[in-house]
Amino acid sequence: MIYNLLNIFKRAYDIKGDDLIISSYKLKEGIYIKINEQGIIIGKPVVIWKKEDQAQNQTPEYKWFRAMDFYSNWLYSHKSVKNKKIHSNNIYSVFIKKDTLIGKDSIDTDEVMSFIDEYIDTLQDKKYLDKEVLKTLKYELDEGEFEKSKEAFRNFFVNEFAAVEEKKDDFNNYIRVFVDKDIKSYKKEGERYFYHKIFNNNNFNEIIDNNLMGLSDMNMGLNSKKPYLEHKTTRFKVPFRILLGDALLMYKYSLWMKSQGYGVKYKPFNYDFSTELLADYSTQEVPDSIMINASNNNDQLEIQDFDIVLAHNKNIDFEIKNLLNAKTKVNDMYVKVSYSEFNNRQMSSFAKAINIFLYDKQLLQNWTRDSKDIKPSKFIDKILINNILMTREGVYNFIYKKDYLAMKNIVRKSFRDLMKEMVKKNYRKGTDAFNTYVACLKTFDLGGDILSSKLKTISTQVRELLLKSDHSDFQNSDEYAFTAGQVAYYLMNQSQAAKLKHDQIESFLSKNNVKDLNNEIKYWFKKYGHALNFNFTLFNSAIAKIMGYDSDEKYSEDIFLAGYLSSNLFYEKKQEDKKNEETK
Repeated sequence: MIYNLLNIFKRAYDIKGDDLIISSYKLKEGIYIKINEQGIIIGKPVVIWKKEDQAQNQTPEYKWFRAMDFYSNWLYSHKSVKNKKIHSNNIYSVFIKKDTLIGKDSIDTDEVMSFIDEYIDTLQDKKYLDKEVLKTLKYELDEGEFEKSKEAFRNFFVNEFAAVEEKKDDFNNYIRVFVDKDIKSYKKEGERYFYHKIFNNNNFNEIIDNNLMGLSDMNMGLNSKKPYLEHKTTRFKVPFRILLGDALLMYKYSLWMKSQGYGVKYKPFNYDFSTELLADYSTQEVPDSIMINASNNNDQLEIQDFDIVLAHNKNIDFEIKNLLNAKTKVNDMYVKVSYSEFNNRQMSSFAKAINIFLYDKQLLQNWTRDSKDIKPSKFIDKILINNILMTREGVYNFIYKKDYLAMKNIVRKSFRDLMKEMVKKNYRKGTDAFNTYVACLKTFDLGGDILSSKLKTISTQVRELLLKSDHSDFQNSDEYAFTAGQVAYYLMNQSQAAKLKHDQIESFLSKNNVKDLNNEIKYWFKKYGHALNFNFTLFNSAIAKIMGYDSDEKYSEDIFLAGYLSSNLFYEKKQEDKKNEETK
């Protein structure tokens, strides 16, 4: 993966150099101060706020600080030069958190200078003067520069820092101080730090064909706490080594990727780095690309997924229709539920719809989370967790890679279960889930169009059949299943419980054939027979026809649920209000 990413990046880097990264590099929040070798502040400090659009800030001062900061940042906290209170990496810059220098927990000037002296002395220590690294960098040590920097920072904190304290309310987070040096000096000192710290662990470094190679620090961990990553039965102990120069280039690539934002991005094979990457859920045609899903792990770029993706269109033939005529209350009036916001053919809308209506808003936030970190709560139960773990990879691959076949299997095998779980929660969630489920069946050619066609007429057919006085029987199992769903809902609502729970529908859904379902209906009829009106002709007709349709054949569970969720024929006016009052 590393060289797949690096080879494309190298082509642009060979032309543009570090300007490729610096041009999109973003400064952290804080105050940026330039001082001369006497420690006197030069010019006006630059203040960066977290929400500032830095792309609009193109002043010469901002550009200078941006370039010098690029070469002056430590890699990570565990790779600090010495004291973790100083976040910079070279003798010309000192980065310290504001609350370390200003406020009730701040340290005094003497302690600050003790930290800085120790910091600069460490950069002069042999651990930062490895012969192979210095040879690669063609670096010559100038001891006079170390003392000059110490003196500059000492004078600044003794004589000039009071002026910064006066501006304490004008900035947050960092105080970043830079000695006025040219970019070559910063690059030379910055790369000396990077070349000594860029590998994951220098214990695994080797000289191969006169080149220093080591363990990549990108998406890799190998230390005393993770001995299981070390190869124990081979001549080589580490899974992957990278050239020293390539390791630094990979770090620069990670900075560039951060500037593009996290999440899924598509990098075309012929990408020249002159435009932003195609973002996730792009409505554009995606060419043959490298797909990268990057996340922020403690300020480190972590690549969650990497793949070669063939050209495809991000649009999708997906449309949710209100097949059950569900209604919602708007301004004291009941109006039909609309799904128009999800019907724009964009993959983002498809992802949003299934996340909300089938996964109860839990899929997207748990897409890449480690399974052990997904715990049952009031928002997510064990059943939903299991469904997410079983299906998330396939859904992800369809949305970002257009892997149609894997997604089709998920819709066929899992989406009905997800829909049924939503039905158990409440009426509105059930109807939304059902309508979304049928839309998915249609999108993936799994009979959704046939089911939709049946649902357009079946309610009217059943109503007319039940009102006939000639004792006509059901013409097919679909009429039976829809009527059984209507009866099941009506019987469940005879309960005198203060709050009815839809999870009682499970006792009906567990029945696999007509005979077993009829027995369940008999049970509920006996349980609530005392609450039923003896002269309710429409209901009596339904029960008679259901019991007369007694066989071992299977029935359509989808049609049964459509009957259960549709406006109930036995008390449409009364029950419609009750259903719509249920909360989402």
